Amino acid sequence: AKTAHEAGGTTDWDITIKVKDSSGATAEIGKYGYAMNWYGEITANAAQFSFGTVSPGIQNKPIEKVDGTPTDHIAVTVTANGNYRILVKADSTWTTPEGYQATLDIDGSLKRGEFELYTSVNGTPTTKVVSSSTTVQGWDGLTGPTSEAGSQHTSYWWITLAPDGLMVGTYTGTITYVLSQA
Repeated sequence: AKTAHEAGGTTDWDITIKVKDSSGATAEIGKYGYAMNWYGEITANAAQFSFGTVSPGIQNKPIEKVDGTPTDHIAVTVTANGNYRILVKADSTWTTPEGYQATLDIDGSLKRGEFELYTSVNGTPTTKVVSSSTTVQGWDGLTGPTSEAGSQHTSYWWITLAPDGLMVGTYTGTITYVLSQA
């Protein structure tokens, strides 16, 4: 099991191997006290998302599926054998096939040619996303262990564009989810 966790107040691995031969004789050996490390994995639904058509100066435009089906979130699943936190980050520069660039604002003073990304767990933009990992408000101390199937989380996203400095085009960049031990 991926989410093996402490039992009986111990935080180590105890391994017992028992064998039986064709005549019915058995033997057993055990090894005890191996340290148990924290384990975690994170997945986001594989569908691609877009902010659709946006105009200069737009504020808090939510994501939508690439095929045009409206949605305002990305489903995130975490499997962990202990407490955890979920962080996010985004590429600092998003580009078009023609080579135009948009820069991710990092200081809150949206300048010409920049954009801002926000995310949250509740449908209200609360966490400003930058190019280094940022803990999402509400995901900063989640309790594990999870079930083997994992724990489901919902991530909402918005984009805001500077009023000028961006060329018309389809900009692409990467949003990354990061999982760490809490």
